[in-house]
Amino acid sequence: MKKVKIVYNPYLLTTNITVDGKKPAANSSLGFYKQRLQEWAEKLPKILLDEYRDKNITIDFTGTQDDFDDLKIILTSNNLGMNFSNFAIHRTPDVEEVEEEVLKIWKDIKNGPVSSLKDDYIKDAFDDALSTEFAINVVATMSSGKSSLINALLGNNLMPVASMATTATIVRIIATEQEGYSGIAYDANGNEVTRDKSLTPETLEKWNESPKISTVNIYGRIPCVDSIGMRLVLVDTPGPNNSRNENHKKLTYKMLQESEKSLVLFVMNASQLNIDNEAEFLDYVCKCMKEGGKQSRDRFIFAVNKLDTFKPKDGDKVEVALDSVREGLDARDIKGPNIFPISALAALEIRTDDDDPSAIDTFRRRCAKGTEFHFETYYPFNHLPTPSRNRVNALATENDETATLLVHTGIPSIEEAIRLYVNKYARTIKVKDLVDAFNQRLTELKAEAELHERIQQNINEKARLENEIATIQHEITSGNAAIEYASLIDSIDVSEEINRKIDDIVGQFQARIDTLVTKYSNETKVFRDRALSEVKKLQDEAKDIYSQLPANISAMFEKSFKLTYDKIMTIYREKLSHLSDVTFSFGHSFEFNPLDFIAQDMSDVEYLIKKSTQTYDEGYDEKRTRRVKGERKTNWIFAPWTWGSERYEYKNEEYTVHIPREVEYVNMKTVADNFFVPLQKNLITIEKEVPEQIDRLAQNLKEGLKEELAEINSLLNAKLQQLRENMNSAYTTQAQIAEQKKQLAWMRQIVDRVNKLINY
Repeated sequence: MKKVKIVYNPYLLTTNITVDGKKPAANSSLGFYKQRLQEWAEKLPKILLDEYRDKNITIDFTGTQDDFDDLKIILTSNNLGMNFSNFAIHRTPDVEEVEEEVLKIWKDIKNGPVSSLKDDYIKDAFDDALSTEFAINVVATMSSGKSSLINALLGNNLMPVASMATTATIVRIIATEQEGYSGIAYDANGNEVTRDKSLTPETLEKWNESPKISTVNIYGRIPCVDSIGMRLVLVDTPGPNNSRNENHKKLTYKMLQESEKSLVLFVMNASQLNIDNEAEFLDYVCKCMKEGGKQSRDRFIFAVNKLDTFKPKDGDKVEVALDSVREGLDARDIKGPNIFPISALAALEIRTDDDDPSAIDTFRRRCAKGTEFHFETYYPFNHLPTPSRNRVNALATENDETATLLVHTGIPSIEEAIRLYVNKYARTIKVKDLVDAFNQRLTELKAEAELHERIQQNINEKARLENEIATIQHEITSGNAAIEYASLIDSIDVSEEINRKIDDIVGQFQARIDTLVTKYSNETKVFRDRALSEVKKLQDEAKDIYSQLPANISAMFEKSFKLTYDKIMTIYREKLSHLSDVTFSFGHSFEFNPLDFIAQDMSDVEYLIKKSTQTYDEGYDEKRTRRVKGERKTNWIFAPWTWGSERYEYKNEEYTVHIPREVEYVNMKTVADNFFVPLQKNLITIEKEVPEQIDRLAQNLKEGLKEELAEINSLLNAKLQQLRENMNSAYTTQAQIAEQKKQLAWMRQIVDRVNKLINY
């Protein structure tokens, strides 16, 4: 039996594993660098079996309760015949507790003795981190009850529930503390079109119908935000087949590719599962889910709505419908998806105290007959861990029939899944940002204060200290150093892997087009009505291909450049770190690290570079033209043979595909060949032009990074020069020395508190 000890830090994304008290070999696959537990946990059983040849494993885990619950579920459900037992947890504070302590530290800093920690920059950075937004993108096909689900989460009948409502615009509902809801409507270029301080469903419906309006921002309360701990944004996203705006479709596909930036709530109509217009979208969703392990599966929540309309006496079974959803996902190679049966309308009527609660009455009667409609109990489908189940069940009480009924609707289970995801993946990033907001400045001030203290303790070292500072200044300002940094940056090839991936992506889309062409290769005689239907399918398929393509390239592009950026900054730090080998030693307990003096500024530059990283997002459409009849023209020739005739002006009209309308039969092979030829040409163009664009962007990134590193060098030199000057005006009076010591002691205990929050 092997004893495996795991220490996992969700804030720093570090994992330390020992087996029988020993670190794994240098070539072991147990080195999970900058990966979340949910990404590597499924790989752990096979790695342990391959490297240690023992199927009996005990687990000693240090980390949060939520991560421990995930690890235990994953390991005990392995299919390799391994026996994981004796799970032990050394629980670290969960994200809510850490965030609470961060806020206490921030309050102490604002009331503390160091005025430099109270400037607007630190306050603004902290406030920005504190108000971090987290998006829940609600997507669906037609008639799924998406608007009712959003309204149920709001506890308000805000979104119009007509079948065509709110499908043409992107609606963002942003959590605030205000009473009621206000809204601002924007056009496709982001310009304000109109606003309303007291928004109603009727106004939203009018905005949705307006061709001028592309997006809408709504501000108001989202009740479940209180248990989530972040500024929640509900995004009502048009489905790819519902949007009138092609850019909306591209944004939807791009949103699906973004890993930790959002959660996806996919709403399905239980009475219309596996319909054609859902299949293509679901294929793409599953492709995105397969790329990130359990984290990606957690990020996608499938809400199967309208199950309360099922009639068991007619053979309708809730579990059969859920099995159908699971089988459909399993066929797409998605194992263990999170599927939640719900009744959005019943939950909405409960939360709005509806005067005509028809859905509640029906749901109440069905719940009273048995547990089939107790939607919170379908744990094999929703995979909520035991602590989460207990939190949901605690909402139901014997003395409150309405609260119990709300739990049965399944909506509280959805909200618990959202809370769980935010805490495990997004809120940990927020907490680290909160800590970083003042930690760099603390590091810088503490380094300066400790240097002054050491000077006071040993004033005879002042001359040597000045010489060593001068040595470091010469090192970072020499031309040779600049050339070396530039050479390091230029040596990194950021294009080769990206270009290879582009070839793969384009190849996949080319294969899809070839499949469609082959499908119609023998369809030479098709009835006109069927041909029109098939051409519409071809058109939708082509649009999906070209909406997905930029999203794929954009996601790959961002990921590759993020890795490249991290690599360059790591090399730079390594190059600068040798400066700390020239240390200012006043005994064995103190070393001077030049990087400490620009900790805050290094953070600023990293943020600046990240923010300015460019993404690639370009689609291609084939344009054709046809002659159409325009305005009527008056006949000026009054010859008898012209009487009764009419003349019109004609103009050119652009359209995307030619649909034969004047013949009885259609040769679909010809239509398919002609339709996809321009698409195939565009793919060839993409394959040639995109790598060239990436090379240019990569070069721009490198040049920009060289400038930023030069700026950091200049900044560090200025800081060191300031230190040299300040040494001549070091504190001399006893009162100044006492105050300086007091501030240093205070900063040390604050730094210690901060480090203990996210370092273990």
